[in-house]
Amino acid sequence: MVCSLILVVVFTMIIYRMINEKANQKPLINPVTAHFTPQRSPKTPHVEPPVTPPPKPAITNATSEMPPTVPGLNMSDETSASLVADASPGSPTEPAPQGRSFRRHRSSARELVCIVTEMTTQQDQYPKSYCTHLIYSDVVYDPKHRKFLATKNDKSFELFKRNQRLTNMSHLVALNPHQTLNVYLNGLTDIEVQWYFVQMIESLMNDYQLDGVAFIGIELSLDNVQQFSRVIDRLKEALKKKPSRQFFQLVFGGFITDLDNDPAEIANRIRVIAEEVDIFIIETHYQRPLPLCKTVFPTAFNNYGSFTPNVPINTGLNWLKALVLPRTTKGKNSVCMSLSMVALLFKISGTVDHLQPGNACFEEIWMNYAETCIGHGWSNVKTHPSAMSSFRHKIKFWQSFDTDITVTRKVDLILDQANKTCFAAYYVDYEDYYGMCQGKVAFPRLKAIRDLLNKRTNVDEDIDLFGHDF
Repeated sequence: MVCSLILVVVFTMIIYRMINEKANQKPLINPVTAHFTPQRSPKTPHVEPPVTPPPKPAITNATSEMPPTVPGLNMSDETSASLVADASPGSPTEPAPQGRSFRRHRSSARELVCIVTEMTTQQDQYPKSYCTHLIYSDVVYDPKHRKFLATKNDKSFELFKRNQRLTNMSHLVALNPHQTLNVYLNGLTDIEVQWYFVQMIESLMNDYQLDGVAFIGIELSLDNVQQFSRVIDRLKEALKKKPSRQFFQLVFGGFITDLDNDPAEIANRIRVIAEEVDIFIIETHYQRPLPLCKTVFPTAFNNYGSFTPNVPINTGLNWLKALVLPRTTKGKNSVCMSLSMVALLFKISGTVDHLQPGNACFEEIWMNYAETCIGHGWSNVKTHPSAMSSFRHKIKFWQSFDTDITVTRKVDLILDQANKTCFAAYYVDYEDYYGMCQGKVAFPRLKAIRDLLNKRTNVDEDIDLFGHDF
């Protein structure tokens, strides 16, 4: 009996000990999930990733704490919000450009400035060569969000920004002149205006990797000249704060309406701005429809009647010859004459004299130059002796344009009188980028201008002017 009790006690103690040891073991398997339970090693403590603080606003004047917005742009919150939507750099539709540095073109390459509009909707509309500068017009700068915004076609502007990675031309944006003047007309101080331009230049250089800004299509009245002279002064003050300012380019283009003034007086007006910018363009092309529709030419060398709506090239040459700019480093203070790549189509009465411009019309249509090489029922292409521009006609239609022959004739005559002149081709998106006209060559008139400029400036045509940094 006693032995049995002893055996029971011993057996009970053994069972209790086994249960105790089992309870003290740390399981490697979670009995609920049947998954391995991770164990954190005491030698590698958990560390939270560092938090990068947001960048501070780029305030370049330490003595003046400027607000993050600039008043006086006359842009409502709704308008600003609609313009800003989907326009931020680095978005899926616009990867941030990397590794593109500012460039200067070799001095032997005569400037050919090419200007495109919101009608540029395909990559093929951008020339791969021929131009030294490519300008997109027009955009506004939103200082609140520090972005450039297209005023009309966001997709077209996105295409322009993508294109800059594909060529070695200088890429600039033409700022909306009305917005630029609003910066001054709303009572901002010089320091506030300078801050505005500093922010703009920061965005241009860092976010957009562009080479400069342009102001084009501006009437050069005395008031406008004085106002834009101040704009450029403030902009140049802002440039002094940027280490890369020597590569930042300024282009200005304007037209004159008071053509009866003495050429010397007009030249003095032009000089105020021309000596402060890299390229000044005397705009001699047709820019906007007339109040009463009349048949006109996109550009004209001489006056072809009292109704000539744009500055004749010969008149602009008289101003150019009276313009004396200070001698500076080569490549600065270039003065260009403008040409238009547009073809104009007018709907007219069937009873008018089809051989003369200036007839009343019912409608004016801007067309691609390629459309002048197609169609049925048109007359042979003729050249107007005074305008030195081409035209053709058929029943109820009259069309005017420059061919590769007439455009090079104009360029040749300009260089005969002012051999240092550069050129600006406006509305390049209306050029024959298909190659449907002369010789089935894309951009035939741009090519003709570049070939002539190379010949007149003794540049070897076999040298690739656009494949290397200058």
